[in-house]
Amino acid sequence: MKIRNGFVSNSSSSSFVLKCRNIKYGKVQMIIEMAEKHEWSWTEDRENMLIEFSTCMDNFGLREFIIDDMEVDSKYVTTERNY
Repeated sequence: MKIRNGFVSNSSSSSFVLKCRNIKYGKVQMIIEMAEKHEWSWTEDRENMLIEFSTCMDNFGLREFIIDDMEVDSKYVTTERNY
């Protein structure tokens, strides 16, 4: 068994783009509500139907929530802005 002495952090940061064009509106709204609940930064690009997320989180992964819990295909959750 390993024992860690000193500071241990479970914090991480993440930036990614959600391509909303093929995602149902209700799912997108639930994702935005989750982001707001956790006070994560996000911006909309309505012309290209994208949402850019920039998160700093403790013990919760928004990207994983979107893919696993909201069942959004991972090809729509990317670090690339182009469609």
